[in-house]
Amino acid sequence: MKNGLIYLFFLLISMIACDRVSSNKTVDRVDIIKEKIIDEPRSKHTVWKSLSDSVKIELASELSKYYRKKKDSSNFYLWNSHFLYLSQINGNSIETAEAYWDRANFNEYTSHLDSSYFYFIKAFEIFEGFGDQKHAASMLYSAGVVQRNLKDYIGGEVTTIDAIRIYENLNDNRGLYKCCNSLGIIHNNLNNFELSLSYHSIALEKAKEMSDLNLIAASKNNLAVVYREHHDYEESVRLAKEGLQWDSIYQKDRELYARLVDNLAYSQFKLKKTGKEIFDALEDARAIRDSLGDESGLSVSNIHIGEYHIENGNIFRAKAILRDELIHAKKNSSASDLIHALDLLGQIDPENSQKYLQRRIAISDSLIDIERKTQNKFARTQYETNKVIANNEQLASEKKLIIISGVIGIFLVSLIYFLNMQRIRVKKLRLERAQVKSNEEIYQLLISQQNHLEEGRRLEKNRMSKELHDSVLGKLFGIRFLLTSLNGQ
Repeated sequence: MKNGLIYLFFLLISMIACDRVSSNKTVDRVDIIKEKIIDEPRSKHTVWKSLSDSVKIELASELSKYYRKKKDSSNFYLWNSHFLYLSQINGNSIETAEAYWDRANFNEYTSHLDSSYFYFIKAFEIFEGFGDQKHAASMLYSAGVVQRNLKDYIGGEVTTIDAIRIYENLNDNRGLYKCCNSLGIIHNNLNNFELSLSYHSIALEKAKEMSDLNLIAASKNNLAVVYREHHDYEESVRLAKEGLQWDSIYQKDRELYARLVDNLAYSQFKLKKTGKEIFDALEDARAIRDSLGDESGLSVSNIHIGEYHIENGNIFRAKAILRDELIHAKKNSSASDLIHALDLLGQIDPENSQKYLQRRIAISDSLIDIERKTQNKFARTQYETNKVIANNEQLASEKKLIIISGVIGIFLVSLIYFLNMQRIRVKKLRLERAQVKSNEEIYQLLISQQNHLEEGRRLEKNRMSKELHDSVLGKLFGIRFLLTSLNGQ
């Protein structure tokens, strides 16, 4: 027995080791094929035909992620479509959700935000259906961010709060941090100062609970922005300085470092500090953002530097920077930065102020129209999502009812079977007892009969003995008499 257990143990170990080796070989093979296709795009058709479906799914997933990071639209959609199609025909719903997730992220990167929202919701529905709450919450959070970026603030708030409910059940502080941070931004955009501060403060507490210095610095920056935009520049300066106290910030997160430096310098500028160190700090933040390719941050720096030049009377330099910003903001589809730059140009260029005003109005009207259409799209998608969720809940309820009914049915059948078996068992016991009683009676009759036979034998034996005795005795007397008679003669 002991040798058998040892053999079984080593057999299991060897099976696990073989499985790991097989898995590693598959990963290595996929990596090799991936590199071959990336290096030699023309080889993809020949290579693709020779692969099994499982390897194709893994390869398509890896290439989809690779081209997503490269922002290569044509190759991304090609491989993402392969990934999505194969996952669907093979019934791999989790892989289907991952394909939707990749597509949502890519559309977000390329500013196709309405499509991004759609695919985040599609992925959410699948993850929720499989009970994968962590990924379901992540999809809702991302969908809320997309709504926020499209200025659907109310919709974004609702979606983000739905994500918070899931993260609270999971006790996921990092997820709660992200959601509270996003809600802080939403309410700042809605000019709900107190609510924005409240959510950013909650996010800061979550960051402190996790002892994450990067998130703590980010929350300090977010709070500094809120205070700055509500004209409390002294508090903004204090918070930005606290954020910069993380000594590794420049090495570990240069983008955050640039945001903090820009916020600090701009708030100090708003406090009427116009020294060279302020301008140098604004330029430093701009240079870092430019080197990182942070387009949205670069727009903010351009506008802040433009304001600095306006305040210091350098109108020519301010016009040049702000006109460049008009091109930059248009290129990056940043409507809010475009409007801000137009407002500033309208102030310093009276000759063209009417032109800037008309352009600003056109952009504002276009934004309102886009927001309305987007909200309608979100409303339809949300309606369809709610409908799917309601159907899933109904199916879940029906499934639960079927399970409960089945359990009750099995219980009743088992009870009837048990009672019937008990009845049969009792009946059997009664028959066995009756049989035992009958056997006892028969045994008693047999014993009684045996006693009668023994008594008959004894009486017959006595009778025969008596007859034999009398016969023999009579003959003896006869012989004796005869002998007596003979002796008398």
